[in-house]
Amino acid sequence: MKKTNIIQQALKQKDRKDNDIYEMIGAELKRKRTTQSKTLSYVAGDVCSVSYLCKVEKNQLKPNQWMLKEICKKLNIESPKMNILFELNELLDSCVRAFATNNMAVIEEIFHKCQTFDNYKSLLIQLIYHIKKYQFYEAKKIAQNLMKITKEMREKELTVFVAFFAILNFYEENYTEAIDNLLSLTAVGKDPSISMLMNYYLFLSYFKLNHPFTLKYGQMLIETLFQSSLMKEIQWVRYYIGLYQAKNGFLTEAEEELRHLKNTEYYDSLKLILDLENHQLPKQNNYMNLRPFMKLVWIHLSKPDQYFDFLHQLSDHDEYSADYNRNLISYWALSTDEERFQEIVDVYIPNVMRTKNGYDRMFFLKELCRFSFQFGKYKAFAKAYLSLTEEVVNLI
Repeated sequence: MKKTNIIQQALKQKDRKDNDIYEMIGAELKRKRTTQSKTLSYVAGDVCSVSYLCKVEKNQLKPNQWMLKEICKKLNIESPKMNILFELNELLDSCVRAFATNNMAVIEEIFHKCQTFDNYKSLLIQLIYHIKKYQFYEAKKIAQNLMKITKEMREKELTVFVAFFAILNFYEENYTEAIDNLLSLTAVGKDPSISMLMNYYLFLSYFKLNHPFTLKYGQMLIETLFQSSLMKEIQWVRYYIGLYQAKNGFLTEAEEELRHLKNTEYYDSLKLILDLENHQLPKQNNYMNLRPFMKLVWIHLSKPDQYFDFLHQLSDHDEYSADYNRNLISYWALSTDEERFQEIVDVYIPNVMRTKNGYDRMFFLKELCRFSFQFGKYKAFAKAYLSLTEEVVNLI
């Protein structure tokens, strides 16, 4: 059975128990006890009966504070560590919100607090952390472990798992599976952060697939961002919508989207792409506020003698690595013939090789392979693919 079906079936199970702050306590006590090879009778000792401790471990009984403290002493569990278990619900919520608002510092703080625990809530926090750090191998291992225990999860945590499992699928380029899982969330309640993430990754997944639903979910994401007063974020969504429209020949619509762009970098970058599509690049420098990669493209087209100097200036630019990753493919994919070959060879491949981010390199290689397969009849793609493959093999 496909993983997608497994988690969607789990979502359909109408187990609607209330959240219990003691839920993780019993499991953690049992894990500590078995790890230390201590028996139930040893830990119970003169604190409580064996049956009492057994029920606590199975979450059938809530221990009073005194007994819990004494049991923890027997298992060498420090009070601050145990107290974190009572905070897991809030910590998980904070972690999801931090991911939605791109707050890595908060995610790291929560991760380091909870990484010693081995329950599904702490595993969800670890999953979120590794995805945010682009550590997809580690994230995939955690997701596989969580997949085995979906029946133990309550609705809220299961929703979080499905959302971040979909996000992991997105980064592994399984866009269709990501969409299936995200759409399954529409049948259950969502908090604002999950709703934002759902719309965000549905939009990006459809954008990657060059699907018409890019426009539908772009508008939905704009509405979600507007409700959250994230006005600046709306600009990049409109920019992506403009890229999609330009890429698919809807130049009039892309021009209309251009009018909504108040951010000068997004405006000038989309304007450059539209001018390239219309074959009407002006000779003078009309693009003063381009995104870093698009500025490099413009210099390559208009002032090739300055290209390498500018490339050197950008080599350590924080925004550069992340920026070219998205803009490069969008720009390049606008054309499927020889006219872009020189840019591929002279601009894209050297820049992919220069970046220190291995994920970026492999991302570009995969995209290049995908387009080479899709447009295999064009020599430019075959040449660029072979060139990049040789470079990457030598580099890694």
